[in-house]
Amino acid sequence: EALLHMNKREASESRHRFITLCREHYREDSQTLKEVDEFEKSYNRRQALHWYSRAIFLYRPLNKAFRQNNLEALFLYQFFLRDLDRHLRKLQGSFTDPVVRLFR
Repeated sequence: EALLHMNKREASESRHRFITLCREHYREDSQTLKEVDEFEKSYNRRQALHWYSRAIFLYRPLNKAFRQNNLEALFLYQFFLRDLDRHLRKLQGSFTDPVVRLFR
């Protein structure tokens, strides 16, 4: 829950820190650096789910941090997790039928 609370300035700083760390980590991988460039130029908080669902530099390390309950790593993604949470909550609110039926 603490990961999701931040103001615009903090989100901007978090994003900048994340991109800087990605550039350092992937400095020898030109293909991934292109993905980081694309993310930096075109990321929009309303498209967080789109970015999460792409098989790019975000997906594997973020899922690994979730699986390992690595809070330090998750804080690197703080701005992204906040945007993803808001996007998913908005989508959840758009469902008209509050009852979900599951069949086995």
